[in-house]
Amino acid sequence: MTFLKKPGWQLLFFCLINIFIVLALFNSGIYGTRYSAAGLYWDFASRVMHGQMVYRDFPMEYPPLSLLFFLLPRLFTSTYPAYAVGFTIEMLLFDLLGLVLVAAISRHLKMNLWLTLGIYTLSVAAIGPLLTDRYDLIPGVMTLAALYAFVKGKEKTAWGITAAGMMTKLFPAVIAPLFLIWNIRKREFRKLPGNFAAYAAVTLAFALPFLLLAPAGFIASFTYHLQRGLQVESTYASALLAEKLVGLTNFGMGFDFGSWNLVSPLADSIARVSTIVFLSLVGLVYWRYYRNQARSTQLSPDARD
Repeated sequence: MTFLKKPGWQLLFFCLINIFIVLALFNSGIYGTRYSAAGLYWDFASRVMHGQMVYRDFPMEYPPLSLLFFLLPRLFTSTYPAYAVGFTIEMLLFDLLGLVLVAAISRHLKMNLWLTLGIYTLSVAAIGPLLTDRYDLIPGVMTLAALYAFVKGKEKTAWGITAAGMMTKLFPAVIAPLFLIWNIRKREFRKLPGNFAAYAAVTLAFALPFLLLAPAGFIASFTYHLQRGLQVESTYASALLAEKLVGLTNFGMGFDFGSWNLVSPLADSIARVSTIVFLSLVGLVYWRYYRNQARSTQLSPDARD
């Protein structure tokens, strides 16, 4: 088993494990239905294939670049079961790309490859069948790609990929302030205009056509999520579900804004404050990163090419 000490064999080993997890344990191509997230993506892609324009002819609650990834499996089939299989394969390919990026970042930062690939694989397993029914893995892998570009010293590329991730799903944008903090702490102010330009150019490239052709629908795709209730898959909802099991609270269930949500005065109150809590916690992370960056060695300029 000495060959498993080599980075290439370690990566291959975890790739095989991830293939088994995705295809054998939770394959939406086998278990998915039209009444799933993948079914919704199928509907969006089919509308575009029939000549409709997103945001103008039909609403979509996702940023515009997400549509590219909904369309890719649709280009090869006209039936939903085959689409579900194609979407699963697409998610598997991004999963494997994520592994490659984690391995590349680990080697560049001289981290334990077994540990980082193991944590990644356990995280994939923990997500469960949602991995192959939702497209969230794609912007997650784009975030990894941005981090890899940044640690390699390709900052404009990192900012551009981050913007593309944000135009796929909003959450990759949270790493942009970390890049900014790095430049500020290192007094690399001359890099900021170019980095901002790369971010703005990519964002405008995807957003501007829809702002011009379907402004109301495009803006609604972002405000839509602010109106959603307490989604049953959220951490807050999990806490309330646990409390209900022991009789500490009670609530109803309702389907609205494309998700199953908990319905009660307490659930509604938690939903309203959740955004504030999220922003506060993210702000705390930025502050801690700013304070600790001087002692950090993982993103040291000496480690860059």
